[in-house]
This record gives sequence, C-alpha cells and structure tokens, in this order.
Amino acid sequence: LVTALLQSNNGGRQLAQRADGAGRAPLYEAAAHGHVGAVKALLQTLDGSVADIDNADNEGRTPLMAAAGGGHTAVVSLLMSHGADLTKTDGRGWSAITEAACAGHRDTTMA
Repeated sequence: LVTALLQSNNGGRQLAQRADGAGRAPLYEAAAHGHVGAVKALLQTLDGSVADIDNADNEGRTPLMAAAGGGHTAVVSLLMSHGADLTKTDGRGWSAITEAACAGHRDTTMA
C-alpha cells in the first residue's frame, strides 16, 4: 500500500517528506511502528537521503530513536545501513541507544 501510494504521487518524494503537526514524517511513523516494508519503500523514495533519514520531530526524535525505543531491531539495522546518525540526541539529550536501553530492548542496543 505504501509503495502504491508513493508511486501514484509523481515518485512520492513530497508525500514522503510531509510531516504532521508533531513534525513526524511517514518515515518516522513507519519506523516507530516497526513496519520494515514501509521503511524500505520510503527510503527508496527518499533516495537514502541522510537529511531525510535523520529528520527529527518537534521533540528532536529521529526515526532511528523511535524504532530503537520500540524495540524494532530490524528497522534500526535498516536505518543504520542507510546512514542514520546514531550519535544524534533529542531534546532530553537521549540517543537511540538510550531510548532502547530505557525501554528494556537490550537486543536493539546491539543492532
């Protein structure tokens, strides 16, 4: 469904970059919910742009942080393989590793 939506919108780049009121773009939402297929489709649409991969919401949280906090190890690995910045921190000073560790996702901290 995500792929079809993106393809039906002139390549989908604008749709893939559109954020909601909290500053969360589709890549953030897909990562936060562990939707590997959607994350792959969005990364392909965004041409693996590191600026888009590390695009933070209004609280400074990136898709990588959201995936890590949810324990979505496969998504974390996918984002990392596309250049997501593991050192970025949010408004609280938390990194993706902090998110995973505080949520009890030990396996994700090892991704």
